[in-house]
Amino acid sequence: MKIMRLPLAIVVSAILFFSCEEKKKVTNKFSNQELINIHELADHRNAEALLPYLDSPDETLRIEAFEVMASVQDTIALGILQNHLITDPSSEVRKRAAYALGQIAHAESMSVLMQSAESDSSDIVRGYALEALGKTGASVFKSNPELTDKAIAFLDKIRFHTDDEREGWGKATMRLHMAGVTNDALMNRMAFVLQLTNRDARIACAYSMARYKGEDWFNEATNMKYIKNWCRMERDYEVRIPQMTLLGKLHDNESLEILKGFLSESQNEMVQVAAIRAARQRTDVKASDLFPALSFVSEHAVLEAIMAIGQKSQDAASKPTFDVVSKRSVAIQAAMLKLLSTTDPSISAKIHAGLDSTSGDYNKVHYAHALGGIASEAKFCAEKAIQENSLPLKYAFTEAFLECASSSLGNAEQLQLSESLFNTGDIGVQALIAQAWRGIQPSDADKTKLSGAMKSRLASLKLPAEVETYNEIVSTLNEWNGEKTEAYVPTFNHPINWELVAGLQKSTTVKVKTTRGDFEIELDPESSPGSVASFLQLVNDGFFNDKFFHRVVPNFVIQGGCPRGDGMGSTDYTIRSEFGLHHYRPGAVGLASSGKDTESCQWFVTNTFAPHLEGRYTIIGYVTVGMEVVNSIQVGDQIQQVLLLENKPKKK
Repeated sequence: MKIMRLPLAIVVSAILFFSCEEKKKVTNKFSNQELINIHELADHRNAEALLPYLDSPDETLRIEAFEVMASVQDTIALGILQNHLITDPSSEVRKRAAYALGQIAHAESMSVLMQSAESDSSDIVRGYALEALGKTGASVFKSNPELTDKAIAFLDKIRFHTDDEREGWGKATMRLHMAGVTNDALMNRMAFVLQLTNRDARIACAYSMARYKGEDWFNEATNMKYIKNWCRMERDYEVRIPQMTLLGKLHDNESLEILKGFLSESQNEMVQVAAIRAARQRTDVKASDLFPALSFVSEHAVLEAIMAIGQKSQDAASKPTFDVVSKRSVAIQAAMLKLLSTTDPSISAKIHAGLDSTSGDYNKVHYAHALGGIASEAKFCAEKAIQENSLPLKYAFTEAFLECASSSLGNAEQLQLSESLFNTGDIGVQALIAQAWRGIQPSDADKTKLSGAMKSRLASLKLPAEVETYNEIVSTLNEWNGEKTEAYVPTFNHPINWELVAGLQKSTTVKVKTTRGDFEIELDPESSPGSVASFLQLVNDGFFNDKFFHRVVPNFVIQGGCPRGDGMGSTDYTIRSEFGLHHYRPGAVGLASSGKDTESCQWFVTNTFAPHLEGRYTIIGYVTVGMEVVNSIQVGDQIQQVLLLENKPKKK
């Protein structure tokens, strides 16, 4: 047989083709069975079986094992984590060891975190060690404030020179300030840390300062001058968002004028919202100062302005007229009617008319919330909540009842109506009522009767799906009766679909089609395989199609995926929290939960940076296309369809 000699170009092309085909077979890192084993053990929360992987000679396995320990959070691994933080030759391992120690936040780790923050050869590791030290100091603030003071003293004196360290330091101080620390030392150092730093570090420090509750610090002349100068000079709108909170804490005329400058249609709409919230906190801002914001294009800003005006004055003469918003959305019109109803009883009829004439459950939800501002509507709201079949409306009427009942009903009548609501058996209503009861001191007879009803309900709730209602009831029983019933934490009940994971590329994109437009999410199965697999299985099943965005908090999140439409819905299973090294920046997609390991089908997208969510909520990916759509979403906008754009996974 004669052998044909092929041209070199064809041979090279053939080699490249088959080489590419071979690469396609390895879709993500979970072609390594040992990595699957590590995640399986983490999913079962089997910390003891993970320990050998932490000491593995294979760096790849050590990296993976240390990362999942941040989710497992078992103190059995403390010694190994601490040892590797100091001695492991891999900076990737040391970084994850620092992160895991911060997640566990045990006082025993403080000294080793300080050592790492001071002497590690990697500035990234030093930054993670600083953040972990802040988390640890915050965790012991109430039980051992002396240790917290030790952490503060260290953070005050340590010197560093890189942006990674500055960002870690900023997040460390934020955790301490969130815990209620009012030691001025770290605030006094902020100006020095912020010198010559990048945007991410400035954002971390700005959010830390915004969380600080020590009011006297903001009244000191030097500090006020620094904040005002920084606000004037800052050009990045994402830094300006937390900066507005700082202006809300000052009380001089100069800062007031600076703040008013940000109450402008020319500003970024998220800065507008932040500035309106800051104005809401200041007593020297008048309701009339906020009237121009009612004409802003941003619906979020208008809604914030209405709430701020309502807080500023109960004087009808200082309120705007309805005409200014008469052609805006139902949400804005209902909010304005609620504002005007506080001084004009006739507005109640207009709210009822809107409730009767509008179509769509979520439009009606806005009017239901408007009734919450009218004390005389308490009984009506309770009756509607009992009768209503629409779950979002039932929930909204219950919220409205609870808002106005305390100011219009006696304790006995309030308890009687709330008991009737509890007896509807609806888990959303029961969660709200149980929470509200913690603010009431009933008679012994009422307490005995209502406690009996709650205990009976506990026995019939479907777990793990109805975990949120279960834990609200447990909290109330514990407070009323001095009981020490533990909150329910779901055990392992939903295995990771590894067959589905095996078919995914390192990044997999889904498109979310909504009534406002489309946006795309790039999912990360390598960091959160169980969460991404669950999400994609629901996508494949069409679960999210025709659901709604039931929760929108401007400058924070949009949230959807609830099968009930009120935020209380779930699947019949829960999945484990997966806390990787991702950051909550704009466009981060996280899974909603009511506590660790309670995630299910609800998900959210962040509009801005939200560093306080890191290590607390699983991130499954980031929005890569369509953030302008995300930022325009309002309550009641519909998820028409979620579809996989590439590499459609196999159904199990």
